[in-house]
Amino acid sequence: MSNQTTNDAELVAKFRQVEPTFQKQAALRLAFVRSIAQVLLNRVVFGLRKFLKNLNPWLLLIVPACYVSTLRLMKGRYPVSMSYPANAIFGFEWTQQFRSGIWYPHWMEYTFAGLGSPTFHFYGPICMYAVLPFTVGFHTSVSTGLLLSTTLALVVMGLGVARLTVELCPPQRRWLPGITGALVILAPYTWLDIYVRGSIAETWGMAFLPWLLAALFRSRASRDPRERPAVVVTTALLGLCHPPVFLISIASIVLCMLITSASWRDVVDWFRRGLPPLFAGIALDGFYLASAIYDQRYVQVDCLYQDKDYLPTNRMIAHELSRFSTKIADGFEGDMVPGFLVGGLAVLWASYLLWRKGHPDGAMRSLNALFIIGVSITSALMMTDLGKGVYELFPIFNKIQFSWRWLTVYTVTATALWGVVLLILTQPNPDRKSTRLNSSH
Repeated sequence: MSNQTTNDAELVAKFRQVEPTFQKQAALRLAFVRSIAQVLLNRVVFGLRKFLKNLNPWLLLIVPACYVSTLRLMKGRYPVSMSYPANAIFGFEWTQQFRSGIWYPHWMEYTFAGLGSPTFHFYGPICMYAVLPFTVGFHTSVSTGLLLSTTLALVVMGLGVARLTVELCPPQRRWLPGITGALVILAPYTWLDIYVRGSIAETWGMAFLPWLLAALFRSRASRDPRERPAVVVTTALLGLCHPPVFLISIASIVLCMLITSASWRDVVDWFRRGLPPLFAGIALDGFYLASAIYDQRYVQVDCLYQDKDYLPTNRMIAHELSRFSTKIADGFEGDMVPGFLVGGLAVLWASYLLWRKGHPDGAMRSLNALFIIGVSITSALMMTDLGKGVYELFPIFNKIQFSWRWLTVYTVTATALWGVVLLILTQPNPDRKSTRLNSSH
């Protein structure tokens, strides 16, 4: 027993000898952790203060616009629209599979009366991942998760159009991005997409498209390689939203890169700073796009297009535009007429003002505005009889020919053109000022 007591005493004595060293080391570690935490806190606070200081208060207009656009949704259940069954089934199955540990599902076993279906046939994974934070994170119902996801997509789309407006217009007009961001949320086709079509995938596609266009403009105008990753990321996100919207967006963008280039230098700039990150984003989606294309062998999509009613829908708007009755047109295609007319008015007015008065902020922004006009016109033509030849040359467009596919692009670019119109109409007139000065003398 005495030996044990002696050993304990020796251990206590040794511990007391090294205890100051331990305490000193612990104090140093605590001071180091505190200093790191203080630095991080200061950076966060500084960043938040800087963000709030630079925040454009006009962007708050997006909040009431989202409220107005989703008011009917929030009062009742999720609308039973064209895409409601797919949205509800996809949302339910993704939630169940995610909770089971399947984070990248390829097959949905409960669809088509238990026969199953590929997950990424037309709908990409982004729209379903955007539902999971609500259904899995907050344990909401699938319908509530779809509503909240749609609202989030509207916010992203409004901020994206606001960002695109900054790239088209001088930053002095701080009210302009907020106006255009609210306008795209209140646009006729946006409401049609929510209440009639109910396509959450296309809504998310519209949300990322303005971010891609804005990133392309910044990448082309800057020699800084740090601008390129934004194009890669936004392209990848758009590709993961909805394959048809992605395909027609990329086709329109690449075509307008060539059409709006005033010289070979412009073409070279696009190929050096615009196209490489664009194709890098497409390559980043290769794992998804390849599997989506491969899964088509399980779906007999061609059976849908044997019906003649499906074939002429890309040209239905041209027919409906000639029917100016009290109820402008009948059917779903008729519901798209207001959005088509609003977009057409934006294209015509912006083109006239740019030709008559020019862009108030130099050639680069004027070229960007012409680029947006080109994308709008391309989308509009593909909804009329003039686009018939393109469908004959590229049969793949026959499977995504529906007019609303092109209206997704048309709505975003037309809203940005309304910003250009408002900018030119509100810019000061130097001739008028000089006239007033002369009259006062």
